[in-house]
Amino acid sequence: MKNLDKILLATVIILTGIGLVLIFSASTSLAMINNKNLTHYFYHQLKVILFALGVFAAGILIPYEFYKKYSIFFMFIILLLLILVLFTNSKNGASRWFNILGQSIQPTEIAKLALVFHISRLIVRQDERIKNFKKLLIPVVWIALVSGLTAFQPNYSNAIIIGFSGSVLLYVGGAKKRHLFAILLVGGIFISVAMWFTPHSHARIAGWLGMNETEHLSAPNEQVDEALIGIGSGGLTGVGIGKSEQANLFLPEAYSDFIFAILGEELGFIGSVVVSSLYILFFLLSLLSMQHIEDKYGGLVVFGLSFNIVLSAIINIFVVLGIIPTTGITLPFISYGGSSLTVFVFSVGVILNINTDGRISYIIVNFIKKGFRLFLGTKNARIQ
Repeated sequence: MKNLDKILLATVIILTGIGLVLIFSASTSLAMINNKNLTHYFYHQLKVILFALGVFAAGILIPYEFYKKYSIFFMFIILLLLILVLFTNSKNGASRWFNILGQSIQPTEIAKLALVFHISRLIVRQDERIKNFKKLLIPVVWIALVSGLTAFQPNYSNAIIIGFSGSVLLYVGGAKKRHLFAILLVGGIFISVAMWFTPHSHARIAGWLGMNETEHLSAPNEQVDEALIGIGSGGLTGVGIGKSEQANLFLPEAYSDFIFAILGEELGFIGSVVVSSLYILFFLLSLLSMQHIEDKYGGLVVFGLSFNIVLSAIINIFVVLGIIPTTGITLPFISYGGSSLTVFVFSVGVILNINTDGRISYIIVNFIKKGFRLFLGTKNARIQ
């Protein structure tokens, strides 16, 4: 498909641009109260995007074989970070973030990347042996370690995403469905029991199920109710950018986890469908690109990274619509946040790198070299 990579990149740019506009619209009231500055959250997100551009460049320039070669090293670092984060100060009852130079970094988001790189390497190394249950347990153990440590934070939503996306990647790599189903069933039972007996998660599940015997249990459901009111108010074409009522402190996390509700209110059903379609388009383009990737490892990495992005989008939208219990999963490229956006943008850089077999990095490096030579030539001419 001609210009496939350009279209894929364009979808990401459009989604990020829409996110900036919606973050400004959804955060002005809160920004005035907390910071006396309407643009506080908007400018912070703009800084994150500028930083993410550097990370995006790294994703394009670094040969993807590098991740394959050092994937085991990355995994040990990630496991260490996931252990250390358990001993940090908790926020809202969870220990998920490192605070470095005033910035919050969530190692679980980075773990998703490292796991895709390493599981893809293991699949390629195992080849047809991945169909053997005993051989399958090797990558499953890695997935279980990352998912389990994430659950201890507690961060059950990301633990489920890691377990599910890792299993799907194994299936694409050739593992048998019955083996994966048995593993997912056992893991799902453990996670479900843990969620039910963890107060914060129990409250969210109970609110979703309508078990509103107390005000505490009803709180998570009220957040979804406010989101649905906003989406319903948007109608077909929306109330217009900057005219959201829910953004006026009625809807908590309006500029972050629940920004899709502001999208539905301000841009209406049409805007919501367009944005949802962009995620689907992004994933379909990634799948199409896999047909032209001769290296199996590269193809698996493209699938794993793009699936993580579209799965996060689906879960976020389903939460806002009340289809599944409330989680802390952001809407890729649109929600306010640093760790998740940076990881998603880096993922796109790696995908483009693999799709073009390094041609993009080759073009960029040569462009820089030519510019440097031109600069030196001009400078020498002036000296003479």
